[in-house]
Amino acid sequence: AAAAAAPALASEASELAPEAPPPPPPAAAAVSAEKAEIAVPTHECLLMCRRTLRCGVHTCEQLCHPGACLPCTHMITDDLSCECGKTVLRSPLPCGTSRPLCPHPCARQHACGHTPTHTCHRDPVCAPCPVLVNKPCVGGHNRDCMTQCFVTNPTCRFDCRKPLPCGQHACPAKCHAGPCLSALPRELIAAPLPPEPAAHSLWTELEESEESDPHLVVGRLPPSHAPAAPELPSCGLKCGKIRDCGHLCIAPCHPGQPCPGIACHERVQATCPCGMRRDLVPCLGGLSFDEKSRLAQMEPAARREAIAARPLKKAISCDKLCPIRLEARRVEERNRRVAEAFGVSADRETRTRFPDTLVAYAQSHLPFVRSVEHQLDALVADAKRKQHSFPPMREEERKFIGDLARLYGLSFTCYDAEPHRNIVVHRNPNALPPRVPHPLLSETFQ
Repeated sequence: AAAAAAPALASEASELAPEAPPPPPPAAAAVSAEKAEIAVPTHECLLMCRRTLRCGVHTCEQLCHPGACLPCTHMITDDLSCECGKTVLRSPLPCGTSRPLCPHPCARQHACGHTPTHTCHRDPVCAPCPVLVNKPCVGGHNRDCMTQCFVTNPTCRFDCRKPLPCGQHACPAKCHAGPCLSALPRELIAAPLPPEPAAHSLWTELEESEESDPHLVVGRLPPSHAPAAPELPSCGLKCGKIRDCGHLCIAPCHPGQPCPGIACHERVQATCPCGMRRDLVPCLGGLSFDEKSRLAQMEPAARREAIAARPLKKAISCDKLCPIRLEARRVEERNRRVAEAFGVSADRETRTRFPDTLVAYAQSHLPFVRSVEHQLDALVADAKRKQHSFPPMREEERKFIGDLARLYGLSFTCYDAEPHRNIVVHRNPNALPPRVPHPLLSETFQ
């Protein structure tokens, strides 16, 4: 029985024993053997290192070695002091010790004669002197400028106003050093004009016809060609002379030459033929190069008619609201005549009838109603104002402002989302001019 149990126990013991690691592959075994045989070589140089140490004076006296050198072992036998001599480090000191920092004021003498305000330092040059002094401005305006001592070219911050080489303009820049032409602000420099076409023969014919035709307006037909060599150079600023249309010439400065015949693009007020519509349009005064060429090709009689018919201001056409505006003016004029016939004052206006909802709201919110009326009255009184923006408010307040604005003849628009939604009241250019109701809503129940 014991002999039969022995093989079974041996098999169980072999199953419980840990497995032996597998043998390494032949190539890996060969590499590990080679690494084991190679030894790290040692630094065997027997020369002196002789590298300069951190002190900058001595060299390393050890044998040649890898890595950084050791600190310098020499000692300084002299004391180290600052520039003024008030702060001293007593010897012996390690070689490479820096000069001490001094908290006392700098003892150097400045060329300006002012006492230094900075502390003692090792820099060869002192900081600029910040003492405030009075100096004449660099522009020669006989003004004393309060500036720091080190500033060599102080400015008085007034306009330069020196005459420019063109002889027609003064320098508009602030007080400055150097030539004026290099200090002109970019926003004041005139934009270059477009090149002139090459049809000089047509312009010459037109100018010759002007001399023999007294009906032509010479002021609106300036000569197109310029002298070959102007006597004075251009400064580059806008000309600024008054043109025949009444506006300023915006062409680059042209000394000794007439203003070029370019169209004027200043905004002017124009009206329609019936006078009920007004708008801002380009002036278009003066003649363009194309107009000169077109007039030069006409017969003298046709040319005179074209120049006489050419308006200085561009007209606008009537729109669909002009008949309504014209009828409203006629009704207003008729009511005025009827009032005069019955002996009623012409200044008396028809009373405005307010809806009951507005009257009820005004009775319970009188301060708010008065503030809204004040803003709308100011908008109607000032013809230059286009709109008024109210702050964010509740829906019922915005509805009241919109209903009241309609009685004034104004329009309104709401912007943004709740709770930041607000209302903007503005003029309607295509409607009748706004008017203040008579009496005011706040006065109807007093």
